[in-house]
Amino acid sequence: MNLSITIIFFAFFANLTLQQTDTLKQDLTSYVLQQSGFSEDELNMVKELCKIDPEQEGCELLNQNPLDNFVDQINALKEYFILALLIVIVLFVLGFVFVFLGTGNLLQTSYNVSLNITILSYFSAFYYKILPDLIKSILNQDFFKNLLQDVDPSIVNDILKIIFNWILRPLIKTFNLALIVGTVFLLITIALFIIKKKKGKPLKQDKIAKKT
Repeated sequence: MNLSITIIFFAFFANLTLQQTDTLKQDLTSYVLQQSGFSEDELNMVKELCKIDPEQEGCELLNQNPLDNFVDQINALKEYFILALLIVIVLFVLGFVFVFLGTGNLLQTSYNVSLNITILSYFSAFYYKILPDLIKSILNQDFFKNLLQDVDPSIVNDILKIIFNWILRPLIKTFNLALIVGTVFLLITIALFIIKKKKGKPLKQDKIAKKT
């Protein structure tokens, strides 16, 4: 069950991120145009010329279009969401069944599951809150900088900033979702705890009465 809750938040984050691939492509294209000194109309004109005569110098790189390939690879991940959703549902149901088999009581099972979801949701909220700082820390590591030492640092920083901004909004929304889910299930857990206590009191009184 722990895995299913983790997958739910990650799938939410990944789905939001993939929905913004067009924005990422547009931002990267604008940056490339800005660095090259071409306008968008001039770039489109060059593309048309390359379609007519693909053998011209520079047309091979333009036809390959690394940005399109990058975005297409990201979009290909969307096909796995249905499978991931089915896995999440199966894991959650199995987790609930196993907890019920362990307690033999539906109320106790609901309480345990609700408490578990509360803890995992708040943990996930904390994780997605600090994740941007972790990403920045990783990008500032020497080993990462050494991989790109032959590239102009200003260009690397600009591209990383575009990519970071691309995932920042989904991170914030995932943090908010985890926080809301955690708060909702915290209230549910408290309510179930109160109900459990109220139902347990008469049983204890009956046992004491029988002993006397």
